[in-house]
Amino acid sequence: MPEITLQLWLDSLLDRRCSFQITLLGLSGRLRINPPWDVRQTLGDHLFYYVAEGSFEARSTEGKAVINAGSLLWAGAGSSVHFHLPPEGEVVIWRFRLDALDENARPLPSPLPLWHLPHAHSCELWMRQIKEEYTRAQSPEPERVRGLLLCLFTEIARCAQFTPINSRTFTPAQEKTLMDYLARHIHLRPEPEQLARLVELSPDYFTRCFRRTYGLPPRGWILRERIRAAAVRLLETNLTISQVAHEFGYDNVFFFSRQFKKVMGVGPTSYRKEHLETEMPG
Repeated sequence: MPEITLQLWLDSLLDRRCSFQITLLGLSGRLRINPPWDVRQTLGDHLFYYVAEGSFEARSTEGKAVINAGSLLWAGAGSSVHFHLPPEGEVVIWRFRLDALDENARPLPSPLPLWHLPHAHSCELWMRQIKEEYTRAQSPEPERVRGLLLCLFTEIARCAQFTPINSRTFTPAQEKTLMDYLARHIHLRPEPEQLARLVELSPDYFTRCFRRTYGLPPRGWILRERIRAAAVRLLETNLTISQVAHEFGYDNVFFFSRQFKKVMGVGPTSYRKEHLETEMPG
């Protein structure tokens, strides 16, 4: 069971006899990948992908999954995996590899050869922190790295525990309808009532399903995604902060900056300075 494996990892991260070694393979932890991307490999260590934008296909001997934005993918050491990006696709990921050994120098197992955890938005913060630790410091402090991993795996366990099982959530078709619409109209601040009509649900029932599916009420989720989209715009263009704010429906740049900091942890100026885009996959 994934819960048992996650508990093993949490216990091991608190055990100084166990070792954990992260590698970025010489590349930035945040990658923008464009087609063609079709990779088959047998992993020697654990591979973690968090999808910030777009989607891609991941396959193993147990089947295929589409890994959408907001999802975490954990490919276990020893797994044979196939990653594929459709010709018209594009994806932005946070990623790192992790070699993990128990107190007897045996590899720690993964919950599944290929474990897809949807609605794992809260994991992005720790993926970003790990990337920044390794790109800022020539020799990252082992205790700090272990602490960041402990935070990430605690969040993974929390997301897994609260993934709805028997509660009514959106169907895959409803999710796709909503995500396609929001991707095109996120800068227009769509109202929950509009979204409810798209999937033919009453506003109250829509809000309950939305919270169960994404862990946030619609307005909170839309705010977060709008700010995330604005953050991408800051990285990919030379527009001023005022211009980006206006593009996403903000007449007041100071209000935009406050909401940006609330969602991203830093203001837009600091965010732009701290992040660099890398255009090659790894």
